[in-house]
Amino acid sequence: MLMSPNFNRIQVEDYDPKWPEWFATIKRQIWPLIQDTALSIEHVGSTSVPGLSAKPIIDIDIIIANMEQLPAVALQLKILGYMHRGNLGIEGREAFQAPPHHIKHHLYVCLQGNAAVRNHLNLRDHLRKNPEARDEYGALKRQLATTVESISDYIEGKSAFILGVLAQYALNQNELEAIASANRASRHFLLINCDRQVAELWEKNQLLKTYRVSTAIKGTGCVEGSLCTPTGKLRVSAKFGDGLPIGAVLRSRVPTGEVWSDKADNPLSSSSEDLVLTRLLWLEGAEERNANTMGRYIYLHGTNQENMLGQPASHGCIRFSNLDIIEVFSLLKVGSEVIVD
Repeated sequence: MLMSPNFNRIQVEDYDPKWPEWFATIKRQIWPLIQDTALSIEHVGSTSVPGLSAKPIIDIDIIIANMEQLPAVALQLKILGYMHRGNLGIEGREAFQAPPHHIKHHLYVCLQGNAAVRNHLNLRDHLRKNPEARDEYGALKRQLATTVESISDYIEGKSAFILGVLAQYALNQNELEAIASANRASRHFLLINCDRQVAELWEKNQLLKTYRVSTAIKGTGCVEGSLCTPTGKLRVSAKFGDGLPIGAVLRSRVPTGEVWSDKADNPLSSSSEDLVLTRLLWLEGAEERNANTMGRYIYLHGTNQENMLGQPASHGCIRFSNLDIIEVFSLLKVGSEVIVD
């Protein structure tokens, strides 16, 4: 009987006075490039609270006055080597992947007054002012780090405490419910069998469904530029295409407005191009050997070559039928586990 894979070793450490210094270092690199556009840059998350145990990863919010300023900020971040991951399902908050070999941090560009910003700032300021709450939260984090199966379970395990704090502030019931939903762990994960060219959808120890897929025609491997499908333990890093019509074309994760179908009168029906269609789930590595997966732009996605499902045919990504990718997209969350064998 198969159990959900446990490959997220959660590291919670005693507070380290170096954490504010790490934030200051990152800020010195970013702020001069965006200070004429952004309103502020904030150290948030547990590493911003003196005395609080935390994972040694810095959380940072860049605050902007309106979303029209996002492209200018995103361009400067791209120059610094950041990769735009989209909003990860939270409107008004755009996530950016830090460059490799950098101080570990999560970076978000957030709309001023957005619920995600108020969530971060209210929780930070409350814990800074209330040592008893700080210590209670730290003990909870340490307990969860030793008992839960995954980072998703860890996040969900903290949710009740966080919501209890935020309920004391100006977040309304809809905003609190949205936070609870975003923090709820996915019970689903995928196993990709490259020999059989199938993807198995599991819920904990129960096999729910098997899909025909196509992995790379050049086989499996984690080398940059190899056009191989990476193997090992991965997770969903970001999702794009929610609500798009079946067959919608995405280029660089952005819908073009084109819609593919196999009907003869469709201008894309005879295209030999490897189109990314309908939905896209961007994968990231969870092991040292496949840590470059996100930078290789490896996706789960719908395809215009559905007739080739069941055999290796892609350029590294994992292709699904357009109906199947809609189902997979609806069940997997950011952070859901994907194992490729």
